[in-house]
Amino acid sequence: FFNSHFSSKSTTMAPVDRSAVAEATPETIWKTCFVPMKWESWDVDVDHLDNVSGECVEGTTFNFVMKEGGTVVPNTLMDVEENKTLTFLGVYDSYFMF
Repeated sequence: FFNSHFSSKSTTMAPVDRSAVAEATPETIWKTCFVPMKWESWDVDVDHLDNVSGECVEGTTFNFVMKEGGTVVPNTLMDVEENKTLTFLGVYDSYFMF
């Protein structure tokens, strides 16, 4: 289960929650979706990742290239716990994503 939240540079936040059910172990999901940094395999809005600086570890930077309009959204991975959780922080059109 992953949560995404968007907030402007002010303190206003508008949560966006997404979830999916998969018949797989956390280890299988992690190595399928995150170890190869393949967001596009599960996020319907992402066309692909660009400029990935490393593996799925804290501090890795990358760009989401969105399907709609090819918008590029820079991100940084934080709070990465293999097979458990991760957080990404980015800026999209003056909105923070985390």
